[in-house]
Amino acid sequence: MLIHKIITISCLLIYNPFAASQTKMLEIVRVTPEGNDIASLKQITFLFNRSVVPLGKMERSPAKIPIKIQPKLSCSWRWLNTKILACNIKEGAVLQRATTYNITVSPGIKAEDGATTKEKEYQFSTTRPMAKNVRIRTWQNPGKPILLVRFNQPISRNSAENFLQLTQADSSIDYKFKVFRDPN
Repeated sequence: MLIHKIITISCLLIYNPFAASQTKMLEIVRVTPEGNDIASLKQITFLFNRSVVPLGKMERSPAKIPIKIQPKLSCSWRWLNTKILACNIKEGAVLQRATTYNITVSPGIKAEDGATTKEKEYQFSTTRPMAKNVRIRTWQNPGKPILLVRFNQPISRNSAENFLQLTQADSSIDYKFKVFRDPN
């Protein structure tokens, strides 16, 4: 009987899953969206590795959330469940085009067991301008076509003049061109 108690006690000392979970850091295991070419967005979510809040009042004041998003987004913060925090982008707010958003999670989010997050950074980028369609609209003269270029989003004349390039595949010549708005 004494040997059985010693073996049982030593097994509890070797493996206590409750103690292991208390020492583990609170971590964000996924942030969505992620990557590049995010076209539109209504919500940014943060999935934690364990329960952070009990069920109940799920809305949170922005002052109580140690997460900064740059450029700034107008968010209403809400826990979707005990592990997922969401920044719901307010009605009428839109993402800036061709922009990288940086998210900084500062220490301060605390799990039910007392573990906290460490500082970590994330980022995603919105869709950059891209030519969707290019065609010859007409000819100014036999060697000078007038091209019609349509983009996936509005761009400024200045951007088009500074960043568009027209090159011939087997040549290193960069062609110069004028940019103007299509009257049609």
